[in-house]
Amino acid sequence: MMTKKPNHAVGECYKPQSKLNIHDPDNKYVWADEAAPVPALVWAGRALFTVGFLTGIYCLVFLGMLL
Repeated sequence: MMTKKPNHAVGECYKPQSKLNIHDPDNKYVWADEAAPVPALVWAGRALFTVGFLTGIYCLVFLGMLL
């Protein structure tokens, strides 16, 4: 009985093991851990959203205590 999945079951056979890439010869696809970094504007938007979200929750709880 086999307890572990073989490597090809989780996509390991599609990662290029050498310079010969028979599954993606034109390099059209990237793996999730090889994604391009996002611009600084996106990080600023994420930070602004987080601050706004936490402030909104704080305001809702505070106003809920007053009522």
